[in-house]
Amino acid sequence: MTFKSLMPDTNSSSQPLLPQQSLTPLERELLSLVERLTNAFEHSTSELEHLEKRSTILLDERLNAL
Repeated sequence: MTFKSLMPDTNSSSQPLLPQQSLTPLERELLSLVERLTNAFEHSTSELEHLEKRSTILLDERLNAL
């Protein structure tokens, strides 16, 4: 499960939770920062999953070689 899957679906045909027009500049900046953090978290999670898979494969290869 990714962090994105926990976020509300803003691409659906339903009304967005907060229309962009009603946000103050500070709220828009905060939303932008939250989006950047979410993207960084998703990227980090993807990298960690890749590293875990790679290390598991290496461990399996070493165990099989014994």
